[in-house]
Amino acid sequence: MPNMGEGSSLSLYSRIVLNSTTVAFDENTAATFAAFTPAAGERFIVFRMFLHFAGANTITFRSGANDISGAIPFDAGCYMSWGESGEIFVLKGAATSEAFNIVLASAQQVTGWINIGTHDQ
Repeated sequence: MPNMGEGSSLSLYSRIVLNSTTVAFDENTAATFAAFTPAAGERFIVFRMFLHFAGANTITFRSGANDISGAIPFDAGCYMSWGESGEIFVLKGAATSEAFNIVLASAQQVTGWINIGTHDQ
């Protein structure tokens, strides 16, 4: 039986996460993409993410229209992998009901997946 004590990460996860899902990302246009939109009154939490960059690109993560990361440049053939080492979450929505948006600066193929959940705090 896992430790469900007050300080355990499993306890924290079960208290904050209403639901979780994995969404695919596959875009090749310089634009802002709504990767995930939570239900009204809920806030998104990104747990894990893997993205591959076919061409050089710069990516920015947003909560609605608000940047929650700086502009992150990637060379062609690079990939990013976040959350694989056990972090509780890597990105959190700035306000409830805001979409998790990904901004691509170049029209280069970016593919991958995002493991994302929601909570009401």
